[in-house]
Amino acid sequence: MSITGAAGGVGGLLLELAALRGVRTVAVADPRDEELVRGLGADWFVPRTDRLGAAVRAVVPGGVDAVVDAAVVGVAAHEAMRGGGTFVALVAPFAPPPLRATRVVVQEVCADGARLAELSALVDSGS
Repeated sequence: MSITGAAGGVGGLLLELAALRGVRTVAVADPRDEELVRGLGADWFVPRTDRLGAAVRAVVPGGVDAVVDAAVVGVAAHEAMRGGGTFVALVAPFAPPPLRATRVVVQEVCADGARLAELSALVDSGS
């Protein structure tokens, strides 16, 4: 999975949750944030670039299975994904169209007390 905005609040949390579940991740962020995102569990790091798809495919040949676009990159992030993968947009108007038989999902961030309690329990347990 590739996560754009991996050094931000949402992207960083996604990296930690993915690592907790054994999901291998490509973190996309500013070059100054490489150490941070690797500490959050990223398996690979790709600095932000205009050729994001090619940069991610250079470390994961064939492309990633999924992209979570926390930085609202859009089509450039979608190009990092293999055919048949899933693209998750966090802001509806910036979701790219499905390409190469992919699935595009819009999952806007919202308050959810039950999920927040689950996350707090993970923090409390040291996970």
